Amino acid sequence: MLVSKIRKNIMGTISFTAKFKGMRKEQEFIVYANPQENLVIQADNKFGYVSLTSGRVVIGNCNCGAAFILSKHNVDNIENMEELKDAIRKTAGEKVGSSGIVYCDNSKAGNI
Repeated sequence: MLVSKIRKNIMGTISFTAKFKGMRKEQEFIVYANPQENLVIQADNKFGYVSLTSGRVVIGNCNCGAAFILSKHNVDNIENMEELKDAIRKTAGEKVGSSGIVYCDNSKAGNI
């Protein structure tokens, strides 16, 4: 599956739009860059992980308010993973964001 509308968001990190397996409609996901094995992604009512090496996505529903549980998960693959990784690398910086009030430390994004 291809992710679309890859863009820099107000926090200075990357957002994209996708409809993974098991989802009824497209949602906007924010990427939390962590240069370990997986990226963490979150939408309004979905939460998941994306493998940096394979592009494999495990996605589940957000339950219990702020406590995210992968109670039901679906597995999919991002076909344009290199495009997503390139966009993430370009947002690297210690103090990123354009809100003027809140900034984000996204310095580890350059290691992806």
